[in-house]
Amino acid sequence: MLNKLCLLWQDVNTRSWFHIGNLTLDPDGVYSFFYETDSINKGLEEALENGYRLHPTFPDVDKTYLSESLFSAFSRRLPDRKRKDYVSVLSDLGINGTSTDFDLLSLTGGAVNSDLYEFVQPIQFDDTNHQFKLDFFVRGWRYHGEKEKLSQSDQLVLEVEENNEFDQDAVYILKNNKNKIGYVPAFYSSFIKSILMEKLNYDLTFQFNEDSPSHYKVKVFIKGLANEKILSDYHEKVLLNC
Repeated sequence: MLNKLCLLWQDVNTRSWFHIGNLTLDPDGVYSFFYETDSINKGLEEALENGYRLHPTFPDVDKTYLSESLFSAFSRRLPDRKRKDYVSVLSDLGINGTSTDFDLLSLTGGAVNSDLYEFVQPIQFDDTNHQFKLDFFVRGWRYHGEKEKLSQSDQLVLEVEENNEFDQDAVYILKNNKNKIGYVPAFYSSFIKSILMEKLNYDLTFQFNEDSPSHYKVKVFIKGLANEKILSDYHEKVLLNC
């Protein structure tokens, strides 16, 4: 099975996310990286129009780069294995010391303070029954949910936020239909908003990690059934598609 992550870039001025590239790992352990040139909405072409410059390690838009190990441009984005709290970091992510570099990159996103890149996992689709599933850490917990604690008896609800100045597709998360605890990550919001606007059913569960840093505090798991319109928009890359 081919493992895949999508490389996103954020425009610092508009805070919009663009899907600029793809990282894959095949069953033989070979990594590949190539730019995202097919997206109709917020792909590489639109990113370039908004000030993005190609990564210096990957200067050719039309080339597929190959490596037998994780590209150094990406491996430096992983938690340092020499850190004293390395085991604690893995625990926050729900993984163990045997996890691969790809696993770590998938869960941490590889975000660093010096640039505006982040890796995200694709939404998983089963085209035979239209089922989808995805998971993510809640964004904005330290601003909205810091004083909250969650128990398994709590219910989390997704709501479209109108007139958000940074994300026209913003979706926020409520605890028990009352308190806002954060947001769906912007790179998934166009898809989730479509699910909500089409009034489709979905199941939402979560894990609350009380002792973890704010960005790993709440992990949400969503699964449901998409309709033909959403499937078409997703596969034709009208929606931000990883």
